[in-house]
Amino acid sequence: MRLLKGAAVSADDKEVAGREMYRVTLFHKGDFEAQLNKTLEVLTAAGAYINSVDAETKENDTGYWIVPITIELLKE
Repeated sequence: MRLLKGAAVSADDKEVAGREMYRVTLFHKGDFEAQLNKTLEVLTAAGAYINSVDAETKENDTGYWIVPITIELLKE
């Protein structure tokens, strides 16, 4: 889900570089830490900046852990 889109750098009233912020949500059953670390590695390798990994919650009905991650992409 996109949270924000806007200019990161402007020159002469024109956007030189843009930035987009996204919420990525990891859903995982069981111990999610290893999957979280792999997900962060993949996102970083793809050029995303990790802004935050927010508090995880467990959905008792399904047994899934839900981990919100906020990333930022810079585009030139």
